[in-house]
Amino acid sequence: MNQYWTPLARVLGLYGDKEPAPAGGDAGAAAKAPADGLSTHWPELFEAFRQHALDEWLPACKRHAEINAQDVLALQALTITPCDPQIAAQLALWQQEGDASALIRWLVGGPWNLPEVVRCMDFSGFEGLTIQAPETAPAPESASRFDWRQQPQTPRAQKRLWVLEARTAWIERAEEPPTPTPPPAPPPEAPQAESDWQLVVSDANAIRHWRLPNGLCLVGQEKTVRMPDGTRQALKDQMPLVWEGQDARYAAVHGTLVSGLHLAIRTGADGVECQDLDSTNGTYLADRKLESHRWTAWPANVQLHVGGPASDLRSQAPSLEVSRARAGQPISLEATPLRQGTETPLLSLQPTAGGDPIAVTRLPFLIGRDPRCDWVIAPEHAMVSRQHFVIEAVDRTAHRIRVRDLSSQGLTGCADTPSSALKTGAWVGAGVTVVLGASDPNPGVSFELRWAA
Repeated sequence: MNQYWTPLARVLGLYGDKEPAPAGGDAGAAAKAPADGLSTHWPELFEAFRQHALDEWLPACKRHAEINAQDVLALQALTITPCDPQIAAQLALWQQEGDASALIRWLVGGPWNLPEVVRCMDFSGFEGLTIQAPETAPAPESASRFDWRQQPQTPRAQKRLWVLEARTAWIERAEEPPTPTPPPAPPPEAPQAESDWQLVVSDANAIRHWRLPNGLCLVGQEKTVRMPDGTRQALKDQMPLVWEGQDARYAAVHGTLVSGLHLAIRTGADGVECQDLDSTNGTYLADRKLESHRWTAWPANVQLHVGGPASDLRSQAPSLEVSRARAGQPISLEATPLRQGTETPLLSLQPTAGGDPIAVTRLPFLIGRDPRCDWVIAPEHAMVSRQHFVIEAVDRTAHRIRVRDLSSQGLTGCADTPSSALKTGAWVGAGVTVVLGASDPNPGVSFELRWAA
């Protein structure tokens, strides 16, 4: 209970063998707790003041409310008279070291802070707190077993530590201020115009594509953060924000090591730039850690990881990349809801281990263990990433196919194409064999790229 320690507990010496005095308390160290039952612990001290309000002031307020319900009982001063010389000595030391203003604030905000007490009491004028020396009192006469008035009534009466005398007055209840009229809601903000760039996010929620706005976009994990102006803001996906005087949009990613405000992205005529917002675990562009609060050019189709480098499997850092958004294609007559057109195969993927070929009818074509991939790899191939490999485009005129490695470990083999080229995207010819997730002792998954018949 050390967090509840206040000057009064030290003054009165009300701590026992279960509650050590706080370090540095000279007065508490100078005088030990009395051994005659007067020592107590903080909950009992707290309860003593609370019980006084409930036993003395609250019944008086209820009786007075039958006469005038508009009055409240105003506490003006309180006198504490200790019933023991040792407690009085502690009070004298306390009076030399400080004042009672802190104690008054504690009484009002602590034991007397009860709804039923606050409704019928007024503490705004409570400024006088006096602790006086005890008067010498004659020893009590022995109790007679024939006179019930001399019998001890309760254990509380035997452990009386002090006498509380309050100066109070009935005053008229202050009128509650009128409820202020809320200001009119501001007009809805015009949405930011969208750019021709899209943000591709790969995290625990699989792959998502967002159209970036013209201007500023902030990326991070949904949580409540403190904004630069000192206010607290609960961040939600796609919500508007004001950042350094600019309108921005918030995009949420999911990763255990991602900060709430992790990355800033801005689009312009010259392309896309990104800036790490002094995140806890950093931002890595192609395995190069970005310097905080410095804009860096972000090339298209280059992976950026938030919350750790791609090489650190423990971080499970979400990956992001930017690319040109595709323009909308007009609906042809064959693609109307009444006349569905047939999809013409572009490529055929023939697994090396045998089995039926997989037809590629649309691009991009994503391969990995994620259930949302176009070709879902079986879970036993543990070294194949959730989104491992993508076929981006085909060029029949030049007889080539554009592919890209999305895996975090670079476990992709494709003929003589270097792994670094596969990371940024490379053109390969038909007939090559692609191997995904091969490592000792995992053979991985291999297949041959073929033109569709």
